[in-house]
Amino acid sequence: TAIEIPVHKRLRRPPDATTEAANNRPRKQEEDRNSPCEMPAFHSTKQTHDSIQAQPRATLHCMRSTRLPIHALLLAALALFVRLVAVPFERHRFEGHELDYLAAFAGEPWEASTRTFPLLAEFYALVGQVFSNPYALVTLNVTASLLTLAAAWWWARKHIDESAAWMLAILMALAPTHAFWASSIYNVTLPQTLIVIGIALGGWRGAAAVAIACNLRIELALFAPLIWLLSDRKAAAGCLGAALAWPLMESAPHVNSPLVALPVNLPLTEMIGPLGTPAGLLLLVLAVQRHNARFAAAALAVHIVGSAFDDYGSRHGLFAAFCAMALLASARGWRRMLAPVACLLFANHLHGLHEQVRMPQHIFNAQLPDLPRSRAMPDDCHEILDDPLDERSHWRIRSSWPEGRVCWGEERIHRAWTTRGLQDRRLRMHKAYTLTPLMTLELESGPRLIYEVER
Repeated sequence: TAIEIPVHKRLRRPPDATTEAANNRPRKQEEDRNSPCEMPAFHSTKQTHDSIQAQPRATLHCMRSTRLPIHALLLAALALFVRLVAVPFERHRFEGHELDYLAAFAGEPWEASTRTFPLLAEFYALVGQVFSNPYALVTLNVTASLLTLAAAWWWARKHIDESAAWMLAILMALAPTHAFWASSIYNVTLPQTLIVIGIALGGWRGAAAVAIACNLRIELALFAPLIWLLSDRKAAAGCLGAALAWPLMESAPHVNSPLVALPVNLPLTEMIGPLGTPAGLLLLVLAVQRHNARFAAAALAVHIVGSAFDDYGSRHGLFAAFCAMALLASARGWRRMLAPVACLLFANHLHGLHEQVRMPQHIFNAQLPDLPRSRAMPDDCHEILDDPLDERSHWRIRSSWPEGRVCWGEERIHRAWTTRGLQDRRLRMHKAYTLTPLMTLELESGPRLIYEVER
């Protein structure tokens, strides 16, 4: 008769090495799948169907994980090239309101105001206790501009998709206005970085970043609805942090009414960079789709808010440019080609910017038209200035335009890109009025091109 052996008795035997390996194989394969750069290990010569399929999956995962840092390094190298070479770093100077922050860095007295925010001045003072070379502040701001790219990539990957994230980061690496302001120690780059980090983080962590940004540039609090639109309401709540900087508004200079400034500044879409030129605006209009219309609305809203300020300039339009680049990066279908076209547009502007950044005097002299030269203004000229705070500012006579000949002078500093922002005032004068070259005024500081101004 056949002898039957109970199955339960065989299972009670202690497992041998083969049985233990077989039991551990699925767990090991699962670990190998989770390991980004490790191929699955096989514990027997007989490979199962599942283990064979696990190999290409692990290989693909490894390729994706190793591709990210390579792309990131190439992107960082491109951004540094644009910020230090295309925008010639050898011409860098500390100028304008940067000198107030430079005084804080050097431990000299400074006065809190809307142009010298205490939080940033105190931070620079702490940096000055560690480093003696003021270019440590430049390094800090350039590094912050690279963090802006990373935060923009992170935000776009979370709210759009990964391909749009890379396209947005490339556009921001090439954006001329972002590249120019990256080396400035004025309160421009750091607030912009914190705002983008805030919308990328979202929640209360994002609110903290936004609150700090509003204490470095208080007008960013006006963008609370846009931060809610691009991130969430908690991040937008960070704009309430601007209340800490509100007492500084007592030191704010007198500005013209928004009703006066808006009609003049609204047409100045170039303040957001090359995307504000006719070619750039065409790209933006073509890129608008239902899923990305909010980015177009955000860019337009930032431009409108900035236009209400009489001294509106490119430093105020950085967030609008970010929203416009997000619009291009998120386009779908045939509109995906618009973002690479925008990259070419940026490259073309960077080529011209290389000559304009802190333009040397001899380049400006070579650009002057052949006009009569004199050492004195004509007696019949009523001279106006582009500075909104000066008594002779063009803003003060718009409602009561004087009779006779009105003149305005353009110097090298107006055509050069500097952190003083006179290139933005020059753009305003050329767009708001009809300017006719009249003469060249010879001054000790250099020639000044005099225009006859007509409304």
